[in-house]
Amino acid sequence: SVTDAYALIKVLNRECGVSRVQVLGNQVANNAEGLQLFRKLERVTSKFLDVTLNHLGSIPRDEWLRRSVQRQEPVVDAFPSSPSALAFRDIARRSRQWQSPPGARGNVEFFLERLVQAPQSPIARTAA
Repeated sequence: SVTDAYALIKVLNRECGVSRVQVLGNQVANNAEGLQLFRKLERVTSKFLDVTLNHLGSIPRDEWLRRSVQRQEPVVDAFPSSPSALAFRDIARRSRQWQSPPGARGNVEFFLERLVQAPQSPIARTAA
């Protein structure tokens, strides 16, 4: 939901300093609905947070995606011609052109950052 996405973006921005977020619309009826949801999220985010959002695209809701989940197979393997598989492929193709943000920003880095900054951390005491 848009509310859940906003809450996650807010935490990432305020707690982890994330200023750029890539947004992927999932289980939408079509690209227009995905873009509409993105714009709604972007409007709310721009009012209250210093974050730049980028719309990556949308994954349509289709029967083939549901079936691939039941089969526990990626939709791009199980049903390569399905609308959702084609959307995933398009996003993957375009992702080759994206630039990585400077510095490490993954889960391990967040964990290490919290570990070093925690006042009771032996690492923080050693550094002080």
